[in-house]
Amino acid sequence: MPRCDGRGTAGFSLVEPVTVEVRASMLLHAAEIIRRRKLEFAAWLTYEVGKNWAEADARRGGDDRLPGSFMRGRRCGSRQATTPIQLPGERNRLIYIPLGVGAVIPPWNFPFAIMAGMTAASIVTGNTVILKPSSDSPTIAALFMEVLEEAGMPAGVVNFCPGSGATFGNAIVAHPKTRFYAFTGSKAGGAGYSRAGGEERRRGRSGVKRTVLEMGGKDSILVCADADVDDAVNGVVARRSGSAGRSARLVRGRLLRLRFMTTFVEKVREKVAKLTVGDPV
Repeated sequence: MPRCDGRGTAGFSLVEPVTVEVRASMLLHAAEIIRRRKLEFAAWLTYEVGKNWAEADARRGGDDRLPGSFMRGRRCGSRQATTPIQLPGERNRLIYIPLGVGAVIPPWNFPFAIMAGMTAASIVTGNTVILKPSSDSPTIAALFMEVLEEAGMPAGVVNFCPGSGATFGNAIVAHPKTRFYAFTGSKAGGAGYSRAGGEERRRGRSGVKRTVLEMGGKDSILVCADADVDDAVNGVVARRSGSAGRSARLVRGRLLRLRFMTTFVEKVREKVAKLTVGDPV
């Protein structure tokens, strides 16, 4: 984390580099603030991206519970890790160092959990962040910035920069001073960022950019001959309809034993027909 002038709201001096213990402490403080404001964040998840209350409500394991869990888990120890191999006559050391400026580009369908998790991971390891939320969910990221400021995060460590993914997103990924970028979203979006970030002819580049691209794997379900068909039907419909069908964790494929495939499909069709589609608010 860079040097800053003055003192943070947490009461520590910012004229020296901030230690990993202090960074972790700030994130733990942020997690407590999120827990205190959980109903507010759940309401915004419903209003801004259409999550139903069960998926947004922290008390039911929803999206706004996850950032606190992510940040509580960002505990770091010594910068020096144990080197796995020490050959005779050699003295090897493995030391983790910050990379620098990173771009965090989260998706709209989990605009709080994934956004906060990728941002927290970057902060606790000593990097600064350009946070570009989805253009469909900037408000939730703006509220998260309020939480970080209240927790004592120095100005300039996380920079809230909403904008279009195709224009602004590509620009920050391609910038020679950006050392890494983390993206979760569509295959087309990830492929575009991969092209933008992998252009080696740009001047001023220092090393190869580190990349985290999560472009949405889809689950399958295997229904065996001795399965409880009704239970399998309930599981498939629940997983397929969560987040209005826009989640990487949803079931897309079914592998069935032929002798009860027709029954299974009919039961799924009947259950889906009973689902209520409407305003989640």
